[in-house]
Amino acid sequence: MAAQALNPGYGVYSVSKAALEAMAHTLAREEKPNGMRVNMIAPGLVDTDMGRKIVEATGGGTDIRKMEANMPFGFVCTPDDIAATATHLCSDDGRYITNQRITITGD
Repeated sequence: MAAQALNPGYGVYSVSKAALEAMAHTLAREEKPNGMRVNMIAPGLVDTDMGRKIVEATGGGTDIRKMEANMPFGFVCTPDDIAATATHLCSDDGRYITNQRITITGD
């Protein structure tokens, strides 16, 4: 989501994410003839050290769990939620999915 967030203080980070997204789209088109699938996973807030730092920096305090009331499903996304999506994309069940940006925000 950083490629679209455009939050103050995250300019360089956002630009790097946008560049990776552009590269992934290009690779997906270039490598499709070789049978390679390329997708992007774009998580929102995730319960990680970085997620906690972002919550703290944006005035949310130090407890990421306090954010749960504001989350669409009442809990903060975990690394396991992201891993499940990556596993699906890499499995035979995801064999027809390519050149997609999978946004994981609960919305």
